[in-house]
Amino acid sequence: MARVAPGLDRDEAVRRVALAIAVGPATVDLPYEGPDGSRPLVVTTPNEYLSAVIERVEAVGGSANIALAFAKNFTVFTITRKTDDTKVEDELNRDISMGMFHLRAQAKRRQGSFRLRNAAANISQSVGEFAYA
Repeated sequence: MARVAPGLDRDEAVRRVALAIAVGPATVDLPYEGPDGSRPLVVTTPNEYLSAVIERVEAVGGSANIALAFAKNFTVFTITRKTDDTKVEDELNRDISMGMFHLRAQAKRRQGSFRLRNAAANISQSVGEFAYA
């Protein structure tokens, strides 16, 4: 029977992402900038539910940069509040895991955004993958 390695826990993911942003060799672009000039960042792992991530985004003002942390790298995208003029390209279930969301977004290979069912949020395609420091 094959052994499955445990997933990266969020505390370790936050530490790794923060270190990579602070002292990493590559410039990490955080595309979303709030009205006050801040660039809120929510770090998540592939096994967390999208609904839990949305709750954390709401806690920081409703829009944020998201760092999805994997074992060897992380990817950055944004979650922003839905506006009335937003075109719905694809609807997602709120209980999809972040890993499944990432696979779905990669498979679609589309520019644009996703919308959550019964939620006011848009999710952009990833803006880049970054190695840890």
